[in-house]
Amino acid sequence: MKYTKTLTSALVAMVLIVASVASASDFRGPAVDTSNPIGFGNTNAENWTLALGGVGATTTTGDFQSAFGVNFQIGHADKIILPGEAGIRQGIGWSSTPNKSGSDWLLSTALYQDWKFLSYKSLDLYAGGNVAVGYGNTTTRWAAGPELEARLWLKKDVYTYLRTEYNFDLNTSEGIKGQDALRFYLGLGFTF
Repeated sequence: MKYTKTLTSALVAMVLIVASVASASDFRGPAVDTSNPIGFGNTNAENWTLALGGVGATTTTGDFQSAFGVNFQIGHADKIILPGEAGIRQGIGWSSTPNKSGSDWLLSTALYQDWKFLSYKSLDLYAGGNVAVGYGNTTTRWAAGPELEARLWLKKDVYTYLRTEYNFDLNTSEGIKGQDALRFYLGLGFTF
């Protein structure tokens, strides 16, 4: 619980810093065509995004576990009622497991869809979800869950992002079960 409070405090501090920087800047990301309720691509900017970031996770209950790694993502601008982005992510990471000798190297591949629900100057807020498969020197696991992302546009085609997600394990015999872990991503992205 001590670690969860520390991570939550750090997340709140980061959001406040991002909000203060965003209020001083007018950079804006891609502009999506708003004339159709469903569509792909943009009218005034690049269609694709490419991002690289670091990831960390900690459990919210039970024995303390941690994980960290890197994540690569490529996405394409779209619009399904709201402007958004759909794409694929690839990650590689390391995970500690209490009461088990050694650790696990993990790979993950995820499909995602996020929608932009708020824009203020150079700050965009997205909400959406993902479906992922995890594999490596551990059992293959399927998961899905919601995510939130804040993007701060540093230039017209460069942004930094902070994303958090909470996935649900789809492999349990008891049905869908929360993984009791929050993942945090911090990275840099580009449009092209």
